Amino acid sequence: MATATKKKTVKRATAAKRKAPGNSVAAKQAPARQKAVARKTPRKSVIKTAAQSPMVVRANAALTKLQTAVAEERQALADARKKVEKHRRQLGKDASAAQKRAVKAASKANEKSAAKLKALRVKAEQAGVRARQFADEAKLKAKEIAVREQLAARDAELALKAEADKARELARHAANWMKKRAAANKKKVAALEKRLTRQLRDDRRKLKARAKAAEKKADKRLKQLQDKAAAAKRKVAPGPVGTSGVEVAATAQVKPKTKTKTRAKTKAQAKTKAKTKTTAKRGRKPKLQSATK
Repeated sequence: MATATKKKTVKRATAAKRKAPGNSVAAKQAPARQKAVARKTPRKSVIKTAAQSPMVVRANAALTKLQTAVAEERQALADARKKVEKHRRQLGKDASAAQKRAVKAASKANEKSAAKLKALRVKAEQAGVRARQFADEAKLKAKEIAVREQLAARDAELALKAEADKARELARHAANWMKKRAAANKKKVAALEKRLTRQLRDDRRKLKARAKAAEKKADKRLKQLQDKAAAAKRKVAPGPVGTSGVEVAATAQVKPKTKTKTRAKTKAQAKTKAKTKTTAKRGRKPKLQSATK
């Protein structure tokens, strides 16, 4: 009967604990935890990761078990105190030895229950400290993981941005380089054009000079042929008195030779003079062939 009463009392105490959590250690520590969370404002993912840590789960389970034991022992202590009070009220001046032993046993049970309750409270407090410590460590570890992930994401983002900036800077540098290179190429082409134009002008002048010299040479050759024809005519025609046809022919043949020799000498001298004049004007040595340039 006493065992059944004790079980009913324990059930009532457990139900009362569930309805009014203010008597438990966790209920007293809950507002402080909520304030800390509101002060630190951690991320939801960090809190969720910390709550799912195996160490935190085991520590919370041990704390809950100790809190339940403390509630049960508190109820048992209350029952023991009631029993002691009841036996003391029944104890009078003419109390029997059995009644005295019952009071003494109830007092010992009360003291034992009080000591056990005190030990359980100490254990529950230590378990609560460990649970909070594990929770804080799990939160810190989750924060460290979140920070590493954030740093990695930022690093990847900055790397992508650096690649984009690099492509943009390379494109800008390439455009500037192409402008400078185009200007340099234009200058080179202009210099080459100037040099080739000068060479063409010189070749044109040389060609004109050669054509003029060839024309003069042709005129001289034509004149020589005309002189030869006139000499031949004089050879055929009757000469003056005292000269035979053979003598006239001999004189006709000798005279043109001397004339051609003198003409060749004068022509060579004129060529050398012309060359020296042109070289003196240009200030450089005469070039034999324009194509060798």
